[in-house]
Amino acid sequence: MIAIAPPGWTRYRIRGGVALAVVVVAILVLAVVRFAQRGMEAGLQQAELLGEVAELRAVVAQYQRDGERYLRDAPRTYPDYERDRRIYYARLQDDLDRIGERIGQLAQAPVSAGSLAGAGSAAADFSALRNFWQDYRQGLAERIGADREQPRLEWAAEYLVEHGEALQSHIDSAVERLEDAINDQRRQVMTGASWGMALVLLVLALGFILPGRLLVRRIGSTLVACERIAEGDFGFRADPDRDEFTPLQQALGHVSARLATSLGLLDSVHHGHNLEQILGQLRQSLSAIWPLDWVGLYRTESAAEFSTLAEQSPELEGMPQTLSADDLHSAAPYLALRHGPLPERLAAH
Repeated sequence: MIAIAPPGWTRYRIRGGVALAVVVVAILVLAVVRFAQRGMEAGLQQAELLGEVAELRAVVAQYQRDGERYLRDAPRTYPDYERDRRIYYARLQDDLDRIGERIGQLAQAPVSAGSLAGAGSAAADFSALRNFWQDYRQGLAERIGADREQPRLEWAAEYLVEHGEALQSHIDSAVERLEDAINDQRRQVMTGASWGMALVLLVLALGFILPGRLLVRRIGSTLVACERIAEGDFGFRADPDRDEFTPLQQALGHVSARLATSLGLLDSVHHGHNLEQILGQLRQSLSAIWPLDWVGLYRTESAAEFSTLAEQSPELEGMPQTLSADDLHSAAPYLALRHGPLPERLAAH
């Protein structure tokens, strides 16, 4: 008999478990790498935002100092006023434009799209800062006046000093929320990366340790079967598990059965008291490996043209007592009679 591989996917049970573990680990590693990549992209956005915040703070601080200095050294003559109109007023307009541009960029930064943890709060604070800045600039414009040739610079400087603390407070509040959002995002990246690596290690453990244990167990059971056969114990049966070792264990089971049958035949011949008993034991032993219902012994004398039925097991009525030599020769080399009285009687029984 030939061992047949287990059907379906079970013939790849061990290899399939390892392959599945490798695929899952690869997917998890790709997910962790992608997560880390997004964290790096967010980190670059954070660096840009913090750079813009630092520049905004520097511009506002310089802007406030210029206002305080102007109040202390307000011009008392017309030539000094003309000088300040050309220099301080131009720088004031430039600072206002730069501050407004930075606040607008921060209010519309990627943080407002939810790319950072807590981004909604930070974006809301920057929007509040932008709204405050619009009111602030409108009030400043009223202090300066509509005449660009004769701006009220001293009134403007007083406005800067009066509202400087409020402006700084709004900026600090927005920046604080932004920094909190950045820190939360960093913690999320670290936590996600840690959990991702933990999952990778867990899948590696389950994907290689469990199939490894199964492999060791199956190899061990196969070695035990070989040892039992070597020691003369021919009662081995393949495990019900279906995997790559099933054909090998089935083959060992067939070898064990054949050896048991062969030794049983020898034992039957050795211990048989008569031909009837020997044939009965022979039929019983052979039926363990073949579907055998009847055994008959036809004896051919030297130079005889016919073979005579010497014994049969079990006793069947009407079995032909003689077979011609031609019938026996036609059965070779298959040792199976296809035509003649014997197969007809067997078919009838």
